[in-house]
Amino acid sequence: MEEIEYDKMFQVEDNYFWYRNLRAVIDTTLKPIIDKLPGNCVLDGGCGTGALLSYLKQFPQFRIFGLDYSFRALNFTRQRRNDFPLAQGSVSTLPYKAETFTLITSMDVLQHEAVDQDKALAEFQRVLLPGGYLLMNLPANRHLFSSHDVAVKTVRRYNRKEVVGLIRQSGFEMIRITHWNTVLFPWLALIRLIKKGKAHKVNVESDLGKINPLVNCFLYGLLGLERLFLHVGNFPFGLSVFVVARKPAPAGCGR
Repeated sequence: MEEIEYDKMFQVEDNYFWYRNLRAVIDTTLKPIIDKLPGNCVLDGGCGTGALLSYLKQFPQFRIFGLDYSFRALNFTRQRRNDFPLAQGSVSTLPYKAETFTLITSMDVLQHEAVDQDKALAEFQRVLLPGGYLLMNLPANRHLFSSHDVAVKTVRRYNRKEVVGLIRQSGFEMIRITHWNTVLFPWLALIRLIKKGKAHKVNVESDLGKINPLVNCFLYGLLGLERLFLHVGNFPFGLSVFVVARKPAPAGCGR
């Protein structure tokens, strides 16, 4: 991303409705599988400014690691008083030994221009323990590519079929795939389409920024209604696609 985007992210990430809801989706997904994890080492691959790492601290059984390509992002992570081992590097060439982690989270990373998506998924597969899980969020719908994507260095937006193909091609078992940010899709899609014409400009900014607190609470509440459905079903469309995948374990090795 542009370095200025990390500054903006750090300023709003704790309370901004989109990030709060993403962490809530992760929470809904993670808690039911904790007892199925084959170990306790967790990696946030592309940890950004560290809000997800801070969320993971609620699980005392985890040994948490963070990695990001940006030195600036890692400095922001340290300002959150996260004392986890942090590494500067790419998810395309992870600096960890094989079969180190029981869980990898990677939120909105694979789509960036500096990331080789096939190598990144191969690296996730390599460093996960057999039976380990991958939680991943990706931007959806290539028709919504806009100036926001240019600002955050997004070069790929995905559909369900593409993601399923990538996951299976990388040797993972697909456990769950769903779109989300569905209830806000019409409104946000309209904004993105309006901005689409600005995507060719050099000096563009993301959608991220300060938001009226009442509007922020309202939008978070709407997405909260969406999360109620995610407990029992999946959405066929939305601005993002959320994936739960598992590295196959040899027979007799799983819990």
